[in-house]
Amino acid sequence: MHINTVSATTDTKLATVMVQFLNEVIADISDFGDWQEFYNETVVTAVSGQSEYELGLTSPIKSILEIAVSGQIAPLYFTDVRDMNRLIRVNTTGVPRWFSLVGTDSQENPKFRVSPVPGSSEDGEGMRVYYYDKPRLFTTSDDAQIPDLPANLLIQGLYAKALLFENGGEPTAEFQAEMQLYERLKQQALNRYVYDTGTDMFITPDPYPGLK
Repeated sequence: MHINTVSATTDTKLATVMVQFLNEVIADISDFGDWQEFYNETVVTAVSGQSEYELGLTSPIKSILEIAVSGQIAPLYFTDVRDMNRLIRVNTTGVPRWFSLVGTDSQENPKFRVSPVPGSSEDGEGMRVYYYDKPRLFTTSDDAQIPDLPANLLIQGLYAKALLFENGGEPTAEFQAEMQLYERLKQQALNRYVYDTGTDMFITPDPYPGLK
């Protein structure tokens, strides 16, 4: 784009704008799917008589994949808040089998309720929460930090954003071509860890059974 290289993102106003564009690209990539770069786990301790829990994390997460009680093979089944409230009113205790997301904590992370409510036998048991982190936002003081995503994908997305900005928001043919490449790279980068593993078997029912 014939733009002079800067040594710091505070050197020019354009460089500062590009940091914001980079955050928008990272957010778009995160919203596109669940990336293994952001997979994480934590353990929440069950308390006798307590149905609602917080994750206790210091940074925001994107989504919860599943929750499993220590010693149990199957994860908790997800249900909506209305059904959870109904289950709570039944007032049963024991090993949790259901969970529902309700409200957020001080870090804007989801809180969850479980049913049955843990009893004395479940007090102190661990509930392992599997989740995906939300990518951090970058500022002009983060010149030495490296985003946890494929570099080529980030560069391509930022380049498309910069072309659109350069043309005053007009989606030129050049922008559209670079945007298509960005979308293709985004899909392939996600496929690397999500889809491009193992083999698949597809079974198609015979539309004309008995006719051979």
